[in-house]
Amino acid sequence: MKKTIKALERDKCTGCYSCYNACKLNAIEMCENNEGFIFPFIDEQKCVWCGKCADSCPVLNIDYSNNKTPDLYAVRADDAIRAVSSSGGIFTVLAEEILDRAGYVCGAAFDDELNLNHIIVNSELGLAKLRGSKYVQSNIGKVYAEIEKLLKRGDPVLFTGTPCQVAGLKAYLGKDYKELYTVDIICHGVPSQRIFHKYLEGVQPEKIVKEVRFRDKRFGWSCQKICIINSDGSEYVDDSKTDVYLRGFFNNAILRKSCSDCPFAEFPRQGDISIGDFWGISKLDKS
Repeated sequence: MKKTIKALERDKCTGCYSCYNACKLNAIEMCENNEGFIFPFIDEQKCVWCGKCADSCPVLNIDYSNNKTPDLYAVRADDAIRAVSSSGGIFTVLAEEILDRAGYVCGAAFDDELNLNHIIVNSELGLAKLRGSKYVQSNIGKVYAEIEKLLKRGDPVLFTGTPCQVAGLKAYLGKDYKELYTVDIICHGVPSQRIFHKYLEGVQPEKIVKEVRFRDKRFGWSCQKICIINSDGSEYVDDSKTDVYLRGFFNNAILRKSCSDCPFAEFPRQGDISIGDFWGISKLDKS
């Protein structure tokens, strides 16, 4: 009898879904705690104690095999791409390279009910859903297993996510694939989807929310504003000084507990490439 995911301290679980994907007996269910954060729970009637869930946990098997001193670049895409992106548009440049090679791109996208899920796309049209910052934790679902099938078939795959999600994918796969390209974002931490939806209900009562933009380019490069677009065409716009969600986010009051001591937010990074805004570049080089 091997150890299971129960060996992981609850506060250290990142909710990466690796164990959920690894269990082929469907003995693991991802459930919310009282704050809405997702954790794995084992159905002991189905479990055969094979240990695959623990073996696939990136926290129980931390891998720091990447370069401790990676090359650093300040990069931006052209104006057309940056106009529809949160920041420099580098995700789109990387994704288009993979799509041009008839590959697949995996990232976080809101559905019609504003639930955030990781999805896999293989077209420019699908790519639009993956752009933009989302200050909430996404549900991975079974995409790790879907990515594994694509890689075994020889298809190029670009995976983007938080560092713990990239670590989760790598731990689940358990081996390197030549056609897998991973990008981790410089992550502040993640609130739960339940907190996000309660916020929407409170700030826009009696409204049907159509879209949420955490970093609307109409307000510039800054991440200090949130824009909620309703189905009737009305908008709610506020900033981090007064908006309760942004205040909670930037003051670390609504983040997952594991984010406070994230083992994946340091060098060596988890992804092949890490992307984040170059805050302070104007102080270093105004040009």
